[in-house]
Amino acid sequence: MKRLVQLSCSAALTAWMPFGLATAAFAAGFDSGSNGSYGPINVTAPTTLDVPPDGIFHCTTITVTSTLRFNRNALNTPVYLLATGDVLINGTINVSGGTGGGASARSGGPGGFDGGFGGFGDSAPANRGGDGHGPGRGRNQAGFTHAAYSKAAASNSEVYGNVLIVPLIGGSGGAGADGNPGGGGGGGGGAILIASNTRITVNGNIISDGGGGTGWGSGGSIRLVAPTGSGGGGLYARSLS
Repeated sequence: MKRLVQLSCSAALTAWMPFGLATAAFAAGFDSGSNGSYGPINVTAPTTLDVPPDGIFHCTTITVTSTLRFNRNALNTPVYLLATGDVLINGTINVSGGTGGGASARSGGPGGFDGGFGGFGDSAPANRGGDGHGPGRGRNQAGFTHAAYSKAAASNSEVYGNVLIVPLIGGSGGAGADGNPGGGGGGGGGAILIASNTRITVNGNIISDGGGGTGWGSGGSIRLVAPTGSGGGGLYARSLS
Protein backbone atom coordinates (compact mmCIF):
# COMPACT_ATOMS: atom_id res chain seq x y z
CA MET A 1 0.00 0.00 0.00
CA LYS A 2 1.37 3.42 -0.93
CA ARG A 3 1.31 6.25 1.56
CA LEU A 4 2.34 9.85 0.99
CA VAL A 5 5.29 10.67 3.22
CA GLN A 6 6.26 14.24 4.06
CA LEU A 7 9.58 14.87 5.80
CA SER A 8 10.32 18.30 7.17
CA CYS A 9 13.37 19.90 8.71
CA SER A 10 13.69 23.44 10.00
CA ALA A 11 16.24 25.09 12.26
CA ALA A 12 14.93 23.08 15.22
CA LEU A 13 15.05 19.67 13.52
CA THR A 14 18.13 17.84 12.28
CA ALA A 15 17.03 14.38 11.14
CA TRP A 16 14.39 12.49 9.17
CA MET A 17 11.09 13.54 10.67
CA PRO A 18 7.97 11.77 9.28
CA PHE A 19 5.37 14.50 9.34
CA GLY A 20 2.17 13.27 7.77
CA LEU A 21 0.66 10.24 6.07
CA ALA A 22 -2.21 10.62 3.60
CA THR A 23 -4.59 7.97 2.35
CA ALA A 24 -3.34 5.32 -0.07
CA ALA A 25 -5.65 6.60 -2.80
CA PHE A 26 -4.26 10.11 -2.52
CA ALA A 27 -0.64 8.95 -2.41
CA ALA A 28 -1.07 6.73 -5.46
CA GLY A 29 -2.02 9.80 -7.48
CA PHE A 30 0.50 12.19 -5.94
CA ASP A 31 1.87 14.75 -8.41
CA SER A 32 5.03 16.65 -7.54
CA GLY A 33 4.11 19.40 -9.99
CA SER A 34 7.01 18.70 -12.35
CA ASN A 35 6.35 18.84 -16.09
CA GLY A 36 9.75 17.28 -16.84
CA SER A 37 10.93 20.19 -19.00
CA TYR A 38 14.31 20.55 -17.24
CA GLY A 39 15.13 16.89 -17.85
CA PRO A 40 17.30 14.83 -15.49
CA ILE A 41 19.72 16.27 -12.95
CA ASN A 42 22.73 13.99 -12.59
CA VAL A 43 25.47 15.40 -10.34
CA THR A 44 28.67 13.32 -10.43
CA ALA A 45 31.15 16.17 -9.71
CA PRO A 46 30.88 19.37 -7.62
CA THR A 47 28.21 21.44 -9.37
CA THR A 48 26.57 24.84 -8.88
CA LEU A 49 23.27 25.49 -10.67
CA ASP A 50 21.58 28.84 -11.27
CA VAL A 51 18.14 28.88 -9.68
CA PRO A 52 15.47 29.59 -12.36
CA PRO A 53 13.57 32.89 -12.09
CA ASP A 54 10.61 31.18 -10.39
CA GLY A 55 12.83 28.86 -8.32
CA ILE A 56 11.43 25.67 -9.90
CA PHE A 57 13.43 22.86 -11.52
CA HIS A 58 10.96 20.70 -13.51
CA CYS A 59 13.00 17.47 -13.53
CA THR A 60 12.42 13.92 -14.68
CA THR A 61 14.85 12.28 -12.23
CA ILE A 62 17.41 13.66 -9.77
CA THR A 63 20.61 11.82 -8.85
CA VAL A 64 23.28 13.47 -6.68
CA THR A 65 26.48 11.55 -5.94
CA SER A 66 28.75 14.58 -5.39
CA THR A 67 28.02 18.11 -4.05
CA LEU A 68 25.24 20.29 -5.46
CA ARG A 69 24.95 24.01 -4.65
CA PHE A 70 22.88 26.84 -6.11
CA ASN A 71 23.29 30.48 -7.14
CA ARG A 72 20.41 32.64 -5.96
CA ASN A 73 18.04 34.18 -8.51
CA ALA A 74 17.05 37.85 -8.67
CA LEU A 75 14.06 37.37 -6.36
CA ASN A 76 15.97 35.07 -3.99
CA THR A 77 13.27 32.41 -4.07
CA PRO A 78 13.60 29.04 -2.35
CA VAL A 79 14.75 26.07 -4.43
CA TYR A 80 12.04 23.70 -5.68
CA LEU A 81 13.42 20.41 -7.03
CA LEU A 82 10.43 18.61 -8.54
CA ALA A 83 10.71 15.22 -10.25
CA THR A 84 8.36 12.95 -12.15
CA GLY A 85 10.61 9.98 -11.27
CA ASP A 86 12.99 8.91 -8.52
CA VAL A 87 15.22 11.20 -6.45
CA LEU A 88 18.46 9.69 -5.11
CA ILE A 89 20.79 11.71 -2.87
CA ASN A 90 24.01 9.82 -2.16
CA GLY A 91 26.10 12.99 -2.08
CA THR A 92 25.33 16.42 -0.61
CA ILE A 93 22.88 19.18 -1.45
CA ASN A 94 23.98 22.39 0.29
CA VAL A 95 21.92 25.59 0.51
CA SER A 96 23.68 27.00 3.58
CA GLY A 97 24.23 30.68 4.25
CA GLY A 98 27.59 32.37 3.75
CA THR A 99 30.10 32.87 6.57
CA GLY A 100 30.80 36.46 7.63
CA GLY A 101 34.33 37.81 7.36
CA GLY A 102 35.83 41.28 7.52
CA ALA A 103 33.20 44.00 7.53
CA SER A 104 31.18 42.48 4.68
CA ALA A 105 27.79 40.95 5.29
CA ARG A 106 27.32 37.44 3.96
CA SER A 107 24.49 36.34 1.72
CA GLY A 108 21.87 33.88 2.84
CA GLY A 109 21.34 30.63 0.97
CA PRO A 110 18.62 30.67 -1.71
CA GLY A 111 15.44 31.74 0.04
CA GLY A 112 17.43 32.82 3.12
CA PHE A 113 18.29 36.29 4.37
CA ASP A 114 21.57 38.21 4.42
CA GLY A 115 23.66 39.08 7.46
CA GLY A 116 24.40 42.61 8.65
CA PHE A 117 27.47 44.67 7.78
CA GLY A 118 30.24 45.14 10.30
CA GLY A 119 30.73 48.49 12.00
CA PHE A 120 33.39 51.02 11.07
CA GLY A 121 34.67 53.41 13.69
CA ASP A 122 33.69 54.06 17.28
CA SER A 123 30.53 52.85 19.01
CA ALA A 124 28.44 55.84 17.95
CA PRO A 125 25.09 54.68 16.52
CA ALA A 126 26.02 55.71 12.99
CA ASN A 127 29.17 53.59 13.07
CA ARG A 128 27.87 50.43 14.71
CA GLY A 129 27.44 47.07 13.04
CA GLY A 130 24.19 46.60 11.17
CA ASP A 131 21.27 44.32 11.96
CA GLY A 132 20.81 41.15 9.97
CA HIS A 133 17.86 40.65 7.63
CA GLY A 134 14.76 38.49 7.86
CA PRO A 135 11.97 37.97 10.42
CA GLY A 136 14.35 36.42 12.99
CA ARG A 137 17.27 38.72 12.21
CA GLY A 138 20.00 39.35 14.71
CA ARG A 139 19.82 42.90 16.05
CA ASN A 140 23.00 44.68 17.00
CA GLN A 141 22.91 45.09 20.76
CA ALA A 142 26.07 45.12 22.87
CA GLY A 143 28.17 44.46 19.78
CA PHE A 144 26.34 41.73 17.82
CA THR A 145 23.56 39.15 18.07
CA HIS A 146 22.84 35.79 16.46
CA ALA A 147 19.65 35.24 14.47
CA ALA A 148 16.71 32.96 15.32
CA TYR A 149 14.34 30.69 13.39
CA SER A 150 12.05 28.18 15.11
CA LYS A 151 13.90 28.16 18.41
CA ALA A 152 15.31 30.96 20.52
CA ALA A 153 18.92 31.76 19.62
CA ALA A 154 19.32 35.24 21.08
CA SER A 155 17.47 37.37 23.59
CA ASN A 156 16.43 40.02 21.07
CA SER A 157 15.75 37.84 18.00
CA GLU A 158 12.19 36.94 17.03
CA VAL A 159 11.23 33.27 16.69
CA TYR A 160 9.27 32.35 13.54
CA GLY A 161 8.36 29.37 11.36
CA ASN A 162 6.44 26.16 12.07
CA VAL A 163 6.80 22.39 11.73
CA LEU A 164 4.81 22.41 8.48
CA ILE A 165 7.32 24.78 6.86
CA VAL A 166 4.42 26.60 5.22
CA PRO A 167 5.30 29.04 3.83
CA LEU A 168 8.69 27.71 2.72
CA ILE A 169 11.14 30.28 4.07
CA GLY A 170 14.84 30.36 4.86
CA GLY A 171 16.85 31.40 7.89
CA SER A 172 17.62 34.95 8.99
CA GLY A 173 20.93 36.79 8.97
CA GLY A 174 23.08 37.50 12.01
CA ALA A 175 24.05 41.02 13.05
CA GLY A 176 27.36 42.63 12.26
CA ALA A 177 29.74 43.49 15.09
CA ASP A 178 30.94 46.90 16.23
CA GLY A 179 34.57 47.71 15.60
CA ASN A 180 36.98 49.38 13.23
CA PRO A 181 36.12 47.40 11.23
CA GLY A 182 33.70 45.00 12.88
CA GLY A 183 32.96 41.57 11.44
CA GLY A 184 29.96 41.00 9.20
CA GLY A 185 27.07 38.74 10.15
CA GLY A 186 26.51 35.28 8.71
CA GLY A 187 23.75 34.61 6.18
CA GLY A 188 20.67 32.57 6.97
CA GLY A 189 20.35 29.03 5.64
CA GLY A 190 18.35 28.63 2.45
CA ALA A 191 15.00 26.93 1.86
CA ILE A 192 14.55 23.87 -0.35
CA LEU A 193 11.62 21.62 -1.29
CA ILE A 194 12.25 18.28 -2.99
CA ALA A 195 9.21 16.40 -4.31
CA SER A 196 8.88 13.22 -6.37
CA ASN A 197 5.97 11.37 -7.95
CA THR A 198 7.63 8.07 -6.97
CA ARG A 199 10.30 8.03 -4.22
CA ILE A 200 13.04 9.99 -2.47
CA THR A 201 16.11 8.20 -1.08
CA VAL A 202 18.62 10.14 1.02
CA ASN A 203 21.80 8.28 1.93
CA GLY A 204 23.89 11.46 1.86
CA ASN A 205 23.13 14.86 3.37
CA ILE A 206 20.95 17.87 2.70
CA ILE A 207 22.34 20.92 4.51
CA SER A 208 20.83 24.36 5.15
CA ASP A 209 22.97 25.71 7.98
CA GLY A 210 23.22 29.35 8.98
CA GLY A 211 26.54 30.94 8.12
CA GLY A 212 29.09 31.75 10.80
CA GLY A 213 30.27 35.23 11.67
CA THR A 214 30.30 37.63 14.58
CA GLY A 215 26.55 37.08 14.56
CA TRP A 216 25.54 33.67 13.22
CA GLY A 217 22.75 33.22 10.71
CA SER A 218 19.94 30.86 11.64
CA GLY A 219 19.36 27.51 9.95
CA GLY A 220 16.96 27.34 7.03
CA SER A 221 14.31 24.85 5.88
CA ILE A 222 14.22 21.47 4.12
CA ARG A 223 11.03 19.72 3.04
CA LEU A 224 10.74 16.40 1.22
CA VAL A 225 7.47 15.01 -0.19
CA ALA A 226 7.00 11.66 -2.00
CA PRO A 227 4.93 8.47 -1.84
CA THR A 228 8.01 6.65 -0.48
CA GLY A 229 10.98 7.96 1.50
CA SER A 230 14.01 6.00 2.68
CA GLY A 231 17.71 6.16 3.47
CA GLY A 232 20.03 6.70 6.40
CA GLY A 233 21.26 10.18 5.46
CA GLY A 234 20.83 13.44 7.32
CA LEU A 235 18.89 16.69 7.04
CA TYR A 236 20.69 19.58 8.74
CA ALA A 237 19.35 23.10 9.28
CA ARG A 238 21.50 24.39 12.12
CA SER A 239 22.62 27.63 13.65
CA LEU A 240 25.99 26.75 15.13
CA SER A 241 26.09 29.72 17.49
